[in-house]
Amino acid sequence: MSRSCILLALLYGLSAAPIALAEPPCAEQCKKFVEEGELRDDVSPVGCFVRVCQREARKFYEKHEFKKALESLDYVQEHLDRSPSYQMERGLNYYALGRFDKALAAYEKVLKGFPNNVRTRSQRGHTLVRLGRLKDAQKQFESLFADPLTEDEFKGLRTRSYLMSNIGVIKLLQGDVEGGKAALEQGLELDGRNRPARSYLTDVVPYMESGDLTPKGAMRLLVAYEELSFGRHDSGAKELRELLERSPRFRPGYFRVAEVLMATQQYEECVETLEDGEKALPDDIDLRAERLRCSLLQLGPNTDKARPSLEEVKSLAKAHPENERLQQILTAMEQ
Repeated sequence: MSRSCILLALLYGLSAAPIALAEPPCAEQCKKFVEEGELRDDVSPVGCFVRVCQREARKFYEKHEFKKALESLDYVQEHLDRSPSYQMERGLNYYALGRFDKALAAYEKVLKGFPNNVRTRSQRGHTLVRLGRLKDAQKQFESLFADPLTEDEFKGLRTRSYLMSNIGVIKLLQGDVEGGKAALEQGLELDGRNRPARSYLTDVVPYMESGDLTPKGAMRLLVAYEELSFGRHDSGAKELRELLERSPRFRPGYFRVAEVLMATQQYEECVETLEDGEKALPDDIDLRAERLRCSLLQLGPNTDKARPSLEEVKSLAKAHPENERLQQILTAMEQ
C-alpha cells in the first residue's frame, strides 16, 4: 500500500478495499492532494478535510444547497463536533431544511460554550417560533433585549430594534395584536431602518385588527416569507396562495404572490390568483391592474389574444389616471 493510501486508511479507519459511499467534493479534493503528494507540509490530511469541507459547506449554503452543505459538514463531524462555529453552521442548514429539532440541538451546543452569543441566541429564538413554542421564543428575545451586550448592531440594524421587532411579531402570532403593534412601533423608533417592523405595521397589523388576518394566517405568512428567502419560490407561492384561500381579504398577499409568480413565469397561476382577489375585493383597481399585467405576459403583449386585456388597461387608465400601476403597464407597452 502506498504512503498516501496508508494516510487515508489511518484517517478514516479504512481497509485497502475501496468504499462505495458517496463523498462530498471536498473529500475527493483532499484525497487527490494526498495521493498526488500536493498537500502542503504544514497541513495535515485531517486539516485539509476540515478546512476544505467547511469552506465548501458555506458556499453550498450561500447557493441554497442546504443538503449538500450538510453532507460536507457531516464528513468532518468526528473532528469538529465540539466546535461552536461548526455547530452554528449545522444549525443554520438544519433550520433552512425545516429540521427545527436538530437546529435547536445544534444551537444549544454552541450556547454551552458561548452562552452570551447574540447570533446563536437569536437564531434559537427563531427556531422556537417555528417549533410553535411561542412563549419560550418570546422569553429568548426578551432576555436578549435586557442584555447589555445588545447595545451594538446586528444584521444591519441596532440590535435592540431587531430584537423588539421580533418580540412584536411573536405577540402577533400569539393573538396579542395591541401588544405586537406597540413592540413593532418601539422597534421602529429604535431604528428607522427596520424595514421588517415597518412592513408588519403597514401590511399585517391593520388586517389583524380588522379580523381579515388571523394569528394562524400570520404564521403561514411568516413561513411563506422564509421559504422565499431560502430560494424555494414554488413552496413560498403555495403557502401564500393557501393563506389567501383562508384570508381572502388580506390584500398585500395578492401582490406578493403575484410578484413571485411573475418572477417565475407562472403567468396563468398569477391570473387565477388575482381573479380570486378581485372577487374578494371587487373595487380594488390595483388588483385589477396586476391581473391585467399577468394576462398580458401570459398571452404575449403584442398578440391578438392580448388585445382585449390591453384595451381594458387603456380604459381603466383613462378612468383612473392617477393609478401608477396602470400607467406603468402602458409605458412598458410603448417601449
